[in-house]
Amino acid sequence: MTDINDLHYSVLKSESISSLNLKKGLTVVDATVNRAGHAVEIAKLIGKTGTLVINDLDLEALKYSKEKLEKLKNAPKIIPVHSNYRNIKTELEKVGITSVDRIFADLGLSSQELEVSGRGFSFQKDEPLYMTFQSEVNENTFTAVDLLNNLSVSNLEKIFKVYGDEPNAWKIANAIVEYRDNLEGLSSTRL
Repeated sequence: MTDINDLHYSVLKSESISSLNLKKGLTVVDATVNRAGHAVEIAKLIGKTGTLVINDLDLEALKYSKEKLEKLKNAPKIIPVHSNYRNIKTELEKVGITSVDRIFADLGLSSQELEVSGRGFSFQKDEPLYMTFQSEVNENTFTAVDLLNNLSVSNLEKIFKVYGDEPNAWKIANAIVEYRDNLEGLSSTRL
């Protein structure tokens, strides 16, 4: 069986890292650490006098990255933060960091989210439609199912058109709402 951590490949790693112009002793935030592909290189460049804040919504990825980074020779101070990167300012304040030298964010899906079942990112697998980076989904997690079950035709259309560049956005959104309304009339079963 393939280990989820073996599926990760950092795209444009050397180009991304060189653009940060890193030096020993800096405080750097990796806002989307995933499996530490970029963070390893960042850690090596800022060294043991540096501080590396690693952030991820996926708790499994965060734990894996922390362990991997702490094993490095001359590893910087590693501060793990389990949150969405949009909360990074608040999360940094919680750990006493008021300023940073660099912030790195590798935005987008990685192979783990697509290849490992359970996240709901791929239509090629039979799995719940979560579409979340969180590794632990519970009743408080806002998922794609919530959107499909609650948004109006116009809001669904906007999502499909703007974020998916879908030419049939209205048709798809309308079909979802019609299907949902028909289910509602038959039982409490939802999408």
